[in-house]
Amino acid sequence: MTTKSGRHAMIEVSCETCNTLFMARKQRVAMGLGRFCSKKCFYVAETTGRENNQGKENAYFSWNKTAGYWVAYWYEGTKRRNSTKSKWVWEREHGPIPDGFVVSPKDGDRGNSDLDNLYLRSRGEVGAASGYAHKGYKHTEDAKKKLSLAHTGKVLSQEHRNKISDRNRKDWGEGKYDKIHVGENSSKWRGGAGTEYPKEFSKSLKLFIRDRDNFQCQVCAKKVERDRAGDVHHIDGHRDHNDPQNLILLCKKCHGLIHSNTPIPPPLEAFRSKLHWKN
Repeated sequence: MTTKSGRHAMIEVSCETCNTLFMARKQRVAMGLGRFCSKKCFYVAETTGRENNQGKENAYFSWNKTAGYWVAYWYEGTKRRNSTKSKWVWEREHGPIPDGFVVSPKDGDRGNSDLDNLYLRSRGEVGAASGYAHKGYKHTEDAKKKLSLAHTGKVLSQEHRNKISDRNRKDWGEGKYDKIHVGENSSKWRGGAGTEYPKEFSKSLKLFIRDRDNFQCQVCAKKVERDRAGDVHHIDGHRDHNDPQNLILLCKKCHGLIHSNTPIPPPLEAFRSKLHWKN
């Protein structure tokens, strides 16, 4: 039966403590809720449950529909303890689980908590298996748009930024990025022709160009500091042509756009004819 239009569907339920009939939401009853007519009856049942449910060996089990596995719970005095049924079954037979290991189902079904279906594996193996399962997976364009919108305006904390910087610095020091985007792996690879710069394209010449252009990107006007943030670009695309009139200072972003033949967005269109890579 239902109440007024737009309200939740209601059904008649018998209280598990006093057997009084009362109306409860059908959705709550389907989820295993709506079992008591009042808080008093709930507390009575809860107290009784604690008395009969003391100790890990007397655990009760409930099905977690969202996660798709059984949950074990018991009381130690007034405190409720929770665990998965798989972990409870394993520890009951073999004792505590060693640090760094988890209980996993052999058949992949987390709802199957039979002892014969359980085994221990390290957290590293779990992570590797998860990564392998997603290897080669490609998001749809609709999913990419949703991910982009979800991260729009997201600001990372300074602590998070520091962790990313420390990790990247460590990876660079260990040489993990030495062969990434280098040589044939580079998007700017042109078959190996003209990949070496002549001696006249020296540090002193590049410093002269940076100083001449006031350490400022000549496309987007971004201030380029005296480090790897800025690149000296050959306007005509020929590395052997190192006349200062053919050299210009760009930031990393604009330099990458030009070399990848990516259209430069407005208001930078005016620089297209001046800064154009000739293949």
